Amino acid sequence: WTLLAAEDKRRANLAVAEELVNLLESVTTKEKDAATLEAETKAKENSATQGDENAYVDERKRTPEENEQLLLAAQERVRLAELEAPQASEFTIQPNYPRLEEVNHTLSLSREDYKRELKEQQKILNKLELEMYIHRVPMMIMYEGWDAAGKGGSIKRVAQALDARSYTIFTSPAPTKIELAHPFLWRYWTKTPAKGRIAVFDRSWYRSVQVDRFDGLTREDKLGDAYQDILSFEKQLCDDGTVIMKFFLYIDKDEQKKRFKKLEGSKETSWRVTEEDWNRNKDFDRYLKMNEEMLEKTDTDYAPWVIIEAVDKDYAALKIVSTVMDRLEYELEHRRPEDEKTAQRQESKTRERFKNGVLSGIDLSKSLTEEEYKTRLKKLQKRLAELHSELYRLRIPVVIGFEGWDAGGKGGAIKRLTSNLDPRGYRVNPTAAPNDIEKVHHYLWRFWNSVPKAGHIAIFDRTWYGRVM
Repeated sequence: WTLLAAEDKRRANLAVAEELVNLLESVTTKEKDAATLEAETKAKENSATQGDENAYVDERKRTPEENEQLLLAAQERVRLAELEAPQASEFTIQPNYPRLEEVNHTLSLSREDYKRELKEQQKILNKLELEMYIHRVPMMIMYEGWDAAGKGGSIKRVAQALDARSYTIFTSPAPTKIELAHPFLWRYWTKTPAKGRIAVFDRSWYRSVQVDRFDGLTREDKLGDAYQDILSFEKQLCDDGTVIMKFFLYIDKDEQKKRFKKLEGSKETSWRVTEEDWNRNKDFDRYLKMNEEMLEKTDTDYAPWVIIEAVDKDYAALKIVSTVMDRLEYELEHRRPEDEKTAQRQESKTRERFKNGVLSGIDLSKSLTEEEYKTRLKKLQKRLAELHSELYRLRIPVVIGFEGWDAGGKGGAIKRLTSNLDPRGYRVNPTAAPNDIEKVHHYLWRFWNSVPKAGHIAIFDRTWYGRVM
């Protein structure tokens, strides 16, 4: 956060421009790290106020001594906070996560038993799906696993039990150029279901730590960030009431090879087997370890993995249908009015420097002369235009968020910020109360739809922080 004293709008506009110039220069030059830039900023602030005994007098009529004490206390909190190591997001991983080497490949079901049980469970599932719609519960069903493990057939069996108007099925092929120009979760955030609807994913957001990792598209040093992004994505959706079911369909190497050859033997299905599929089969053990690691790091109590023994396709389809049915019964039992309980949420751990009182300590007496303002603004706007072009060349996306008091000058600051930018390269997103469509999605859904693609700027006049403000 960058806090601005907005009584003098000229100074506020200039501060926004200066902050943006510093930020964009840091991401385009790579010559200075974040710590160096922060140290330089503090040095400038200290030198700007040194010797000015009235620098911290605010409208609340505090004495200079009182304001000096507030400032020293705030600086001490900053110092202590910076000494602490950064805290990573904490997610509870299940200790008994499913292990692929323990899968029993001999499980099977007779054709007669399969047909009888499938029909019964599909009938129950249809009733449960209707009740989920009545209770406005969104659900995401996700399929991962080996190629040719039978994901398509299993999806078909589940879909047969559902109202065709209630679900949408998404495939996850290699990302398009537009999708590559956004954060990798963007294409999944924009497909999250509305309340009461179901989204089914044939392959999913785990592609980045599976296929892309195997192909070398996801670097090993970026895996930790990818896992944290995935866990955060699922946690946010589950906290908002979405039911997430994750199935991993498993077959052994020999069974996969046999199915590949069968598919290649027919003109109608040969296109489904690619060179990349055969490469993963040949290097089966390495790919197996990657999937084992994925299961270990992402099996949570709110979005657990379910391993499907998929050598017998009938057994696999029935297990998935029955698992979905059991999960829906569980969720509905805990969501019916008589059983509702207030969710216990942990308080967010905020940095010590942003405890209550930091806003009241801002110096509101700072101002600029008209001449100084115009001179410095013109120079900064010119530099912003140059950096905007450089951002596009380097394909760096930028998000700028404005919050603050009503009538604090956000509109004027945005106007001056964008006056010299190429209008094709930025978009201003005013944030009002959510409309009817936005209300039935996760509250971040509407903001993810406005995330900029690489090389572009998204400016938000009011942001996702409205939820807590």
